[in-house]
Amino acid sequence: MKHSSKILAGIAAIGLVLSPVAAMAATTLTVTDTNGNAKTSIAANDLINVSSTGPVLTSGMTSQSVYAMFSNQSLQLQDTNSITAPEGWSVEYTTDGKTWSTTAPADLKTVKGIRTVGNVNSQGKNQFITTAASTLVETNGSFEGSGGGDGFNIAFAGDAVLNVYHHNHQDVVMDCHLKATGNACWEGTVSFSGYGTGNASMVFWDATNKHAWVQSIDNSTMNPGMLCIDLSTFSNPNLCSTPFVSLQNVEADYNDLGITAQVGAKLYIPDADNWKLMCFDMATSAACTDPQFQMPNNGSGRSTSTAFGRAQAMDGKIYFSTTGYIGCYNPATNDFCGTSSGTSLNEPVSTEYQYPMIPIRNSAGSLLGMCYFDTQQCLNDQGVAITSPIPANLSTWMTNHPIPQWATNDAGIWGELNNKLYLPVGPSDTATNDVYCYDFTTGDACAGFNGTDLGLRIYAIQADPTNGNCMWTNGDGAQITNFTADTGKPGCVSEIPTVKMPYTATVPRMSCSDNGRVLAWDSISFVVPTGLNAADLKVTILDSNGNEITGYVDRTVDANGKLDLTGLTVNETGTQPTIKVTAGKVDSALLSQLTANVKFKADNPELCFQLVATQNCDSPSGDVTAVGNGLIQSAVISTPVSGKPKGDEKVVTLTGTNAKTACAVNLQKQSIPGATTDGVGGLPDTGATINPALALLAVLALVAGAYGVYSTRKQGE
Repeated sequence: MKHSSKILAGIAAIGLVLSPVAAMAATTLTVTDTNGNAKTSIAANDLINVSSTGPVLTSGMTSQSVYAMFSNQSLQLQDTNSITAPEGWSVEYTTDGKTWSTTAPADLKTVKGIRTVGNVNSQGKNQFITTAASTLVETNGSFEGSGGGDGFNIAFAGDAVLNVYHHNHQDVVMDCHLKATGNACWEGTVSFSGYGTGNASMVFWDATNKHAWVQSIDNSTMNPGMLCIDLSTFSNPNLCSTPFVSLQNVEADYNDLGITAQVGAKLYIPDADNWKLMCFDMATSAACTDPQFQMPNNGSGRSTSTAFGRAQAMDGKIYFSTTGYIGCYNPATNDFCGTSSGTSLNEPVSTEYQYPMIPIRNSAGSLLGMCYFDTQQCLNDQGVAITSPIPANLSTWMTNHPIPQWATNDAGIWGELNNKLYLPVGPSDTATNDVYCYDFTTGDACAGFNGTDLGLRIYAIQADPTNGNCMWTNGDGAQITNFTADTGKPGCVSEIPTVKMPYTATVPRMSCSDNGRVLAWDSISFVVPTGLNAADLKVTILDSNGNEITGYVDRTVDANGKLDLTGLTVNETGTQPTIKVTAGKVDSALLSQLTANVKFKADNPELCFQLVATQNCDSPSGDVTAVGNGLIQSAVISTPVSGKPKGDEKVVTLTGTNAKTACAVNLQKQSIPGATTDGVGGLPDTGATINPALALLAVLALVAGAYGVYSTRKQGE
């Protein structure tokens, strides 16, 4: 639904106001300095923050406009990047107070006003309804790295996968692809010079802050640590304000950093130079406060060709391997697991060929022990050596598939899903590497699983956190792949399709701050297409970090397709939740037609921007630093699908440094179509005199004629 250009042009030409509203409907105009303090005066080069907002003044489907006009003889738009408008709304500029354009003029000194326009479904004070469409959750079969380099592990960042090229000593190179299409998140790769990666270029995702953390080396100091890449805007990745967090004030080789284990927000990184287990906390963006743990080793440190540390998290504990030792570390005590401190196994075999330790489970899924692939020696959760619980047929397979030589570069990250273990296979340097699957429930190799041609020299196998039947690989062939966990078939296809409704569709941000995106939840009402049954819908709500919310997993709806959300709090969901829906084994195209009306409470639509106080005229006194008085005028106009526009406005005057001699500033308000007059002015800035009675009759006649055409337009035209 768009504004009728005839209406707006006609009203602007006459220059009067329409439909005054009750005093309770108040536009809010906030003018502050850069520290957030109220601003009442201006001097040359002052920066001021402006916020214009107000209520939606009509019910139902409404075209809402938020205006901000200002005296450009003394106030200038700082830049277009300072403008924040509601998500999906247009931003328009005017240089004469009458005509508007979505393109900013080249000379921002000529801008007299900004407005933003969008559609809302208002249900009363701060109550809104959105209609959200469904997007099918799909996964692309495979895709190559944008720059041809290979990675190591991958990090799942919402709908995207990240990988960082390994053995890049001069810069950190990161690649990103969308899971559904395989398309790159940005053009090519992004590089960050001054930092380097070794063979284990592991990357981890902090969903709360939208940061990717890469274990790397600071080339200026050769200190090991974590590099922070800000992906709050996926199309424009940048280093974080604090780009690198050093974990040790020691020089390290790039390949000293081994396979990292994650427990919650904490990362545990082996340093093979001194066999310290370093710790980094993504929640605080800093090194952990506990002293670094000294892992046992044979005293030789990392050899030049072979030894890399491996760490693997399991049930909150860290199982590690070093030169000659395996062991168990408990983060809760910052010590060895159990009461027998220091109990570790001395491995007499070469450490050149090794996996991280792998889990062995019983048919019910309970952990029996963590075992070292090369020697098949095992530890329990107290770090004590136990008789090997590895099933005989799995032990035979492991014996017949020794770790290949290429795995010395930290390869061998296994995957686990549904009580099944997935191991990379690589009997030679030239193998088209397969994946082996063992089913602990049946005690045998996974039935019906064909793991061939799933990747070249696979480094890592990882379970998809959002698709319960999908595994991903990354490896030496510069290709990221995925396969169906049950069958090993390339690509991930689920018999039970899932659709999602992202927060941008259900609760689009209307205020300038994301905190006002949603203030309270009311309900979701699904519009079920013919062929689906409302009784079959299973609704799950994920919080802003992608985690399922307790009590809102596989929820059913009533006979009308409605799910009550009044018991759900914003503290639980965050402001960026996702709604996921399944309906059993139905046609995915049919499920994709599902829509939902989401009712919630949110802050009102808001327009924010920054002005700079400056002299945009010829000063009679010749004082180029003097700034005249400034006027800022805000208004909201609500135009319903049927009915008359309603509006309200607010004016703020700022005292300049030399109001009398700086410029001949005309402080009359602009005529904003539909806004109420409040006694400060209201005539066009030309100063023309108009007979109010005759003009009002003309305006009403114009609106009555033009609105007949306007009201026949369909929504969205």
